[in-house]
Amino acid sequence: MWKKIVGGLAILIIVSVSLIVFATSGMTEAAETFFSKAASGEYDTAYSMLSEDFRKSTSREELVSFLKASGLTEYKSADWGNRSFEGKRGVLEGSINTKSGSAVPITVKFVKTENGEWKIYAISKPKAGIVKESATGEETSVKLKKHYKIPPAEKTEKMVRDTIHLFAMGVSRKNLEELYNSMSREFMKKYTLDKTNKAYKAFFDSGNDFTVLDRLTPAMLTKPYISEDGRLTLIGYYPTKPARFNFKMAFSMENGEWKLSGFYVKLKKAEDENITDAKNGKSYPKTEKNNNASIQRYAKMVKNAIHTFAVSVNEKSMKRMYGYMGEKFRRQYSVEKFNKSFSSFISQSIDLTVLDPMNPIFDLPPRVNGRGELELKGHYETSPSILYFDLLYYRDNGEWKMSGMNIQIK
Repeated sequence: MWKKIVGGLAILIIVSVSLIVFATSGMTEAAETFFSKAASGEYDTAYSMLSEDFRKSTSREELVSFLKASGLTEYKSADWGNRSFEGKRGVLEGSINTKSGSAVPITVKFVKTENGEWKIYAISKPKAGIVKESATGEETSVKLKKHYKIPPAEKTEKMVRDTIHLFAMGVSRKNLEELYNSMSREFMKKYTLDKTNKAYKAFFDSGNDFTVLDRLTPAMLTKPYISEDGRLTLIGYYPTKPARFNFKMAFSMENGEWKLSGFYVKLKKAEDENITDAKNGKSYPKTEKNNNASIQRYAKMVKNAIHTFAVSVNEKSMKRMYGYMGEKFRRQYSVEKFNKSFSSFISQSIDLTVLDPMNPIFDLPPRVNGRGELELKGHYETSPSILYFDLLYYRDNGEWKMSGMNIQIK
């Protein structure tokens, strides 16, 4: 009897496995066709095999860059160790065998269209080498789009000038059509021309002639940088008076050129308000000047804080960092609580002293918020993962003292 039951189970298992292989055969065929086309340089055909959502978030150039960087254009064959599907979604996990004899671990996710065709929804490749965790304990994800070089300074300045010129002309005509037509496909999919015009109606109604900016030179508040998702970001201002013309622009790579995908401008007057130090009663300007000297001073503050943090991590105790923090912070938190907050860094022995010779990059201009606190937000240009910092300071006897910090590796 037991033999019959065992035999029956064996048949059931064989039938179940056969059904899974049969049901997922469309996915394996689609995946292997995709990698074959990529290997033969037929990138347009490979790109057409992606789902609509995949194509919306990833350009053809970004896909090709990822495939080349991952060695997947050397595709020879594939081995799929795990297959699964549920409804109209499926997953293949395995490895791509390359012409050079190596194996690249890969996961391919699929969605099934209404006509029953499997389309590739996502492709992921685990990071090689030592995988670090973030402060939250989660494994840091591999960013695959950052394969572009930052253009030289004269090029980024021209990008700013051209963009602001189109904006200024659009404001004078009360229609940003020309600027809108220069934007990326990604931007146009999200926003209509009408919605873009409405967003800048206040500039239309101001009566200001922004074409005067053509005669001025833009100043950068931070070094140009490429973010995790492959966007080139430019942050700066034009030295206009009495209000300063601030800008932040994001560019995405399309067909080999940088196209505007995000745009923010603001006229900001220097604030006359002061903040008062509770200890000595002295007043200080609420707005910090972001000239070159002050930016260097803020960068030094960040470097000192990150160095102290790095040494504390190496010592497996936040005691040193705790002593670096201001009295305001120490009144609220204990060393034990501080240690617990950054236990992930300590337990993994992440050596951040490698950042000492590097300069921080500010993602936003340093500013004093409504509570009189100085905010310094940015990152270090590390690879493949990036260290992000968000530091908070308060005035104490005329000096900025640290009152909060958030460090993440992504």
